[in-house]
Amino acid sequence: MLTTTSFKSRLLYLGMLGLFALFASYWLLYKEPSSINKLENRAFELNHSAMENGIRLANYQFIVRTATDKKASKKNIKINELTFNEEGFPIADANSTGYRHSPNTPEDCQQVWQRVLGPLQPELSLSPKESRYWVDITVDNICVYRNNRINDRQIEYDAVKGLVSIAVIND
Repeated sequence: MLTTTSFKSRLLYLGMLGLFALFASYWLLYKEPSSINKLENRAFELNHSAMENGIRLANYQFIVRTATDKKASKKNIKINELTFNEEGFPIADANSTGYRHSPNTPEDCQQVWQRVLGPLQPELSLSPKESRYWVDITVDNICVYRNNRINDRQIEYDAVKGLVSIAVIND
């Protein structure tokens, strides 16, 4: 019989509790993939929401800057290391040259992701083989952010309209 006064029985009790915790963790993480999928889907939705709110905030900053600085041209405003189009939506980092309406390359999309989401953003690469999140650009210059573990949806950013949306992928 286990008593709470004995050191050996306490050690046995903690060992059994540790084994149970280890087994439960193993079961939830490896044998029950739906738990991991739920967490991954939730993280994807949070990244979408953060991107959407970040683009909205950058647009508000652009509007305030153009309203307060009458000398500034809408074509050369740079805020928080971002370059904006005339509508006030980010298109690339501040080092980009030449005016344009939307991102032209996956690198531009990657820079917008990094600048808008800041230090808490998940790692993003230009290739699906390098990291879990990767970026591409469509022929219409819409940035596409994908997660290797989520095959049915992607985050899209249309800089001309300033829209961030989750698109369903039909393979």
